[in-house]
Amino acid sequence: MDINRAIDHIAEIHRHLAKTEVYRGYRALPVFLSGLLAFVGAALQPLFIEGKPDLSFVWYWSALAVLSALTATAEILYNYTIRESSTERRRTRTVAMQFFPCVVGGSFITIALVAADPSAVRFLPGIWAVVYGLGIFSARPYFPRMIGIVALGFMLAGAALLLMAGRGSSLHPWAMGLTFGTGQIATGLILYWNLERKNHV
Repeated sequence: MDINRAIDHIAEIHRHLAKTEVYRGYRALPVFLSGLLAFVGAALQPLFIEGKPDLSFVWYWSALAVLSALTATAEILYNYTIRESSTERRRTRTVAMQFFPCVVGGSFITIALVAADPSAVRFLPGIWAVVYGLGIFSARPYFPRMIGIVALGFMLAGAALLLMAGRGSSLHPWAMGLTFGTGQIATGLILYWNLERKNHV
């Protein structure tokens, strides 16, 4: 009984320590590249979506979001599978679970909104930006403090996109490209400046 209690205490200590340390699994370059991917996606959108954006807009940017996520987290997935210790894997799972609910919530909102009214697609860019900002806010304790500025930026951009939705201008390629491209590049710069820069000096 005492052994089980001791194990529980050790696990609790690990959880508290995880909350006080900055997570170093995210690397600046992959996150930066995911931001560039958003700019490329904005530039190429007219080639894939002809005329007025509709459900093809949802499929196009959803596919880019998956590709961007894989780009930003490729090293994390590799380290988790191959290199990390059990303690490091636990920490990676803890950080991932802070952000994961926003991904699930954003997916549910997207499916429900499109199913209820396909014309409501124009509201999705703003909703995506707000939900993504909330996810960053949720994971903020594990990242450099300045990441809160990026989260706030996504929230404000999302509010602006929702206001633009009435005119349909929220579906302009660069509305998405600038919002997510700028946000991811800023995140990459913050990660580099706060976590990686000293290793290159």
